[in-house]
Amino acid sequence: LAIDKKKFNRISVQDQAIVKGIMTRAFKEIDRQNREDDLKAVAALKKQGIQFITPPKNAMAEWLATGRKATERMVSSGTLPREATERMDLLLSEFANGTVRQ
Repeated sequence: LAIDKKKFNRISVQDQAIVKGIMTRAFKEIDRQNREDDLKAVAALKKQGIQFITPPKNAMAEWLATGRKATERMVSSGTLPREATERMDLLLSEFANGTVRQ
């Protein structure tokens, strides 16, 4: 769901508030449905015998380094835009630190 900022800014402040309220409710419902779908997907995977593990703390650094290397290879090859990966890294960091901006 997206709204053109220029067009949004042209509507009255009262209508902007209504649109924001509707969009907030819509995104909350989408988030709720996504969480429900995720739980169902995990249950289906477990039913098929997939085991979920938490890597040992001493392995996490290696896993993260491998992920960084893979991301850099995708950026270097043009598969991923650098700006997108930098933005995602920022958002993940903010989420992990509890400092997500609206």
